[in-house]
Amino acid sequence: MLFAEKSYFTIEQADSPEDLYCFAVHIPEKESAEKKAKKLLQESKNLDASDFFALLHQTGWKMIVWVYQKSAFPNNETKDKLIFPLIERKLTKHNTDYLIITPKTKGFQESFANFLESKRSFNLFEQSPNRVAVIEKSSLFELNKKIASYFSQNFEKSNWKTILKMSYAVYQWPESFQPFAYEQEDFPDFEPLIAQLSLQLAYDFNHRKSSSDVPSEKDQVACLQYLIFYFKYIHPNKYISTFELMGHLKTFKGKPVSEHYFRSKVIAKLRDAGVLIASSHKGYKLPASQKDLLDFIEHSNTYIEPMISRVLACRNEILVATEGKVDLLSDNKFAYLAKIAE
Repeated sequence: MLFAEKSYFTIEQADSPEDLYCFAVHIPEKESAEKKAKKLLQESKNLDASDFFALLHQTGWKMIVWVYQKSAFPNNETKDKLIFPLIERKLTKHNTDYLIITPKTKGFQESFANFLESKRSFNLFEQSPNRVAVIEKSSLFELNKKIASYFSQNFEKSNWKTILKMSYAVYQWPESFQPFAYEQEDFPDFEPLIAQLSLQLAYDFNHRKSSSDVPSEKDQVACLQYLIFYFKYIHPNKYISTFELMGHLKTFKGKPVSEHYFRSKVIAKLRDAGVLIASSHKGYKLPASQKDLLDFIEHSNTYIEPMISRVLACRNEILVATEGKVDLLSDNKFAYLAKIAE
């Protein structure tokens, strides 16, 4: 399970000029979290947005973040019909056991609480696994409102890197909306065709595998979500280190993953499925240019060429020693290596 058996959440909404941000803040233990939230509210009184998010990150606060493009919703009724089912599915996917909604006042929280209650049924023998609890006063809610306020009033794209590190997951809807969070002209090497192709292949994979129950495929989707969000919102040319991606999976899974597992069961399998992932000694990224793709080929060649050279040297030694009677590459399954040798 991603979260504790009884996970408490508080939901908040923040509006930016172009996007709608929704937050679910993970509260593993309500009572201790109340004290923690009260302390954080005191410590963050005079902090700017960057220092505020840094403080949350240092204290281990965790969030799930949804980013929705406002223009995708013709009206509030359409927005509620689209957003609420998406949020509910994501929360249940993460095995949440309890939901805490901010006090029922007219607006987003009340509408979402009513939506959840309409989805639940109770009887004498079975309670709903997801319950809506309404609490009139809470430091948790005050802190979450402050998080939302900093997004809408003081938000800077440079804060996303910190936010990613303190998030279990970041979701977007619709997935393919444009433009990017930066001006493409600011990056001379940026090639829209390659960038769009790499994004589309990534979206296609996540669409196919988003409901998978296979642990390694869940990890592939989580890793790809991180790569997509970094690519679109932070920097299209920067590589993300292996250990940062492994750290994200550790947060997502609730336990660490080995480097061998990460490379063989996550990155390699994504590439096997046709997802374009560039790599270098700096880490991994979605490609935005031919340069990124050539970096991947060059990086791969540092491993491929020496290995093939060793195989061919071994083959030649045996051919000489046996006067051509034993060819280690005669088997059809090595035909591609024999062709290289020619």
